[in-house]
Amino acid sequence: MPLWYWAETQVEVLNVEKTNEDVKIGEDVIIYEPYTIFTDSSEQQVKIINENYNELKPNEEYILFLKKHSDGGYMPLGVHQGKVNVTDPVDESNKVLSNEVKNEFESFIEEAAK
Repeated sequence: MPLWYWAETQVEVLNVEKTNEDVKIGEDVIIYEPYTIFTDSSEQQVKIINENYNELKPNEEYILFLKKHSDGGYMPLGVHQGKVNVTDPVDESNKVLSNEVKNEFESFIEEAAK
């Protein structure tokens, strides 16, 4: 089993709220997620997920809070706190939180555009 691992997920940037990096809307960036899939010595596929992490799902929108890794990709800030799924919340409490975050984010964008 690897001692340090991550999966590389390519995502498209739909909006940038604040950054010190040169990230552009429409650009694809690599997100390092804390899980891995590998083949063990018995040729079985094994998936290791850090702290019950839920990986990013294709075709869903997230608000991501990221930190740039030294090799160029980005890592979520906190295993669960660094991303909010606004397309398909996991449960009812997360749905409320996701909608609140999405609404607050949209309001902030509208105010910034004035």
